[in-house]
Amino acid sequence: MLYPSPAYAVPAVPFTTLAPHQVQPVQRLGYGSNPRWSQEGSTLPTKRIVAPGPPSGCVPDQLSCGIAALLASWQQVQRGLHAVASGLQAEDMIQRALDAMSMELQRWRMTHPADPFQLLFRFPRQRVGRELHEILKLQLGEGKGALQCAAHVASRLQEMSITPQEEKMWHMFTAFEVEQSEPGVLGAEKESFGKHLHLRGGATGQIQLMQDWEWPYMFALADAGFGISLETVKQSVGPKNLRILEVGWGQGISGRRLMDNADAAGLPELRVAYEVVELHPAVAADARAEASRRQDTVCSVRVHEGPWQKVLPKLAANAYDLIFYDPLNISPRYIGEKQLYESWGLPVCVFEALQFYRLLRPGGVVVQYAISHRSSTVKMLEEQVAPLFKELRLT
Repeated sequence: MLYPSPAYAVPAVPFTTLAPHQVQPVQRLGYGSNPRWSQEGSTLPTKRIVAPGPPSGCVPDQLSCGIAALLASWQQVQRGLHAVASGLQAEDMIQRALDAMSMELQRWRMTHPADPFQLLFRFPRQRVGRELHEILKLQLGEGKGALQCAAHVASRLQEMSITPQEEKMWHMFTAFEVEQSEPGVLGAEKESFGKHLHLRGGATGQIQLMQDWEWPYMFALADAGFGISLETVKQSVGPKNLRILEVGWGQGISGRRLMDNADAAGLPELRVAYEVVELHPAVAADARAEASRRQDTVCSVRVHEGPWQKVLPKLAANAYDLIFYDPLNISPRYIGEKQLYESWGLPVCVFEALQFYRLLRPGGVVVQYAISHRSSTVKMLEEQVAPLFKELRLT
């Protein structure tokens, strides 16, 4: 189904519960260069800041002051976003306020060695995410500058707020062993790890990452995404360079298909740079092995090993023509722990869409594989994510 307004995709669901609706490629509006960062025109009224009370067993005044400092800087970010949406230049103001939030977290770590991450665990994700979402909904029709700034803000918030529990969770995940599996249907040249990719460990003893029965969907989406991106590159002036980012290598089914498409494109001048973000070291090593095998092809390969939450904010903005997204979103429940940090106060699909929006070049495409087919999810896509992009396709 096509939607006339811009668009994107939805959060991944467990691979074993593949929904009949799959997100096909979507295109981003051609928005041009990054916004400049300056502080002109930041004259919007302020809001009263009310810091949440400290939990039991902590130093009330210091923790409350730390949270209040974060929220005061966040208020400046909001004022800047509203100003940019009004056509004013407030990017410097936004940047300085985000830097102040990061510096406040660093200051706490330095001055509270006995509990250096207490403020980080109390980072007000719910409030900040909710208010960013409210601003975003108001700005969807306000033009390119406002959306660029909101995407930059989301990326910085993701980067600065990662907690030790998340670091521990990712570290434990990387230590889980890959289970042995029977040979897969595609053969070793088209897929890795056999019939399925499961890890041994975690709270239930096993984590299911991927199964090769998904290959027809992966092939179809890889073909569609690559095809749209290639047509955009063909119409561009200058070198025919196509840059692809895949989040999650898995069994390498979609990744290999994307690289095969590059080899089969039939354009001698085409150069494809394929990059993949992968957390698990054994899976990342498999991606590197595939990269070595393709050294003499038109496609160069680079592997970013680590959680996407840490890798994506460090990648250059406006750099990719195609993003293929299909990771497992790990939570503390996978290691049998209760989540100790706040969840973001906005839909996951919106927060992820902002991350991708920042990375895409004008006319770029996002493909997301497994999504929920519930009508509420599709409605959220249409109303809150689609306006970020030129077109949304669900199939």
